[in-house]
Amino acid sequence: MASHDEEVYIAEFYSGIGGTRMSLEMIQAFFEAQVNGKKIKFNWIEAFDINENANTLYNNLFNHKPCAKDIVHIPIGDFQNHYFKLFKNSSLEQAKKKLKTEQTRKLMWTMSPPCQPFTLNGNRKDSEDDRSKSFLFLMADLFPQVLPDYIFVENVKNFEISKTRQHLVNQLENFGYKYEEYLICPTQLGLPNQRVRYYLIGKRVANITPPLEKTEELREIPLHLITDPPKTILRDQEPLRPKIDFESSYGKEKILQLGAKLIDLYDLNSILLTPGEEKKYQTDMIYLNEKNITKIKGYRYDLIFKDPYGKKNLTPIKSECSCITKSYGQVQFLRGTGPIVLILDENQMLDIDSNETIYKKIDFENPVETMMPLGKLRFLHPIEVSRLMTFVPWIMNNTGKLTVKQLYKLMGNSVNPITLANIIYLLFSSDSFLA
Repeated sequence: MASHDEEVYIAEFYSGIGGTRMSLEMIQAFFEAQVNGKKIKFNWIEAFDINENANTLYNNLFNHKPCAKDIVHIPIGDFQNHYFKLFKNSSLEQAKKKLKTEQTRKLMWTMSPPCQPFTLNGNRKDSEDDRSKSFLFLMADLFPQVLPDYIFVENVKNFEISKTRQHLVNQLENFGYKYEEYLICPTQLGLPNQRVRYYLIGKRVANITPPLEKTEELREIPLHLITDPPKTILRDQEPLRPKIDFESSYGKEKILQLGAKLIDLYDLNSILLTPGEEKKYQTDMIYLNEKNITKIKGYRYDLIFKDPYGKKNLTPIKSECSCITKSYGQVQFLRGTGPIVLILDENQMLDIDSNETIYKKIDFENPVETMMPLGKLRFLHPIEVSRLMTFVPWIMNNTGKLTVKQLYKLMGNSVNPITLANIIYLLFSSDSFLA
């Protein structure tokens, strides 16, 4: 390995279906695709998640079964002697024995802890919520013993104003980390899905010895939130396209070799199933009926219109759609869980030239009489969700025996890999503030 290269070992906490791993592998492939410059290799120490369905899909995708133990119940000694044996605290041991190979061997933690403590539906109990315990344990107890070189944290909007965030940044300040905090939506990178998320990237820059006694006192550290994507992650000629995506990292030929289809992930209409795919996956579809629609009058559905034969290119009324949540696909939870596809009736196609024409026909106070006659209503198929959320194009080749509803829940709990890849890239870019 060249002297300027890095070999980064990953501890992937709350790994889910592997969205963060998809991002890191995309970054590695992106650097490899560059003729000159830095090369990075990521190696996985371990992935951790208590959700067995998520672990099944992760294993199918990466041939790696995550550890399903609750993090809180793994002894510190096990972490140190098993998972992080190569990375004992540099201030205590590496200073005594600095091997040449250790100069390029780095440790990175990635963390997407449970979001419910910071959402309205989760009652916003913050650090008092039992679901925050494992994250607080990691930062308070394990973090000072290991001190990873890099850290990445993802969560929902409102994490940035939480007490849990104060625990996080206090520890980073205590141990000599430079870090940046972002609140970014995929639409800011030209992607058609609204999914505003909090991101923190951090890098250890000072060798501070851990205090002998742990303190519970929290300092109020001001929030300096970045809400616009840095220019360094945008393409020079296309300001609404990120530098890193599947095509720029893998190339079209590699994607096709992996048995995936080339999709324009920046076009909302392109993520929809073709007529042939629609027929192939007909038994997986979840349709809405009159009973489902009558339950919530006055709700303005986030509709994506679809020509049943794929012949008519309707001028889109909007270029993006709402966020997919873990409740997506359940007919009893239609409000605010994600978009609905309206497959237009053949007769309706005759006098329609744009989506705007269709919208004018719909009275959302009376959806049964004005919306349902226009065609069939269905949820996005898991393939369409995977495209919308920019999972690896070959993800649907590896879902195994997971049901459609299980896939909806797993995807709704996951991340947007292209967005993550471009944020995490800043940790390794020479143009970054953290460089």
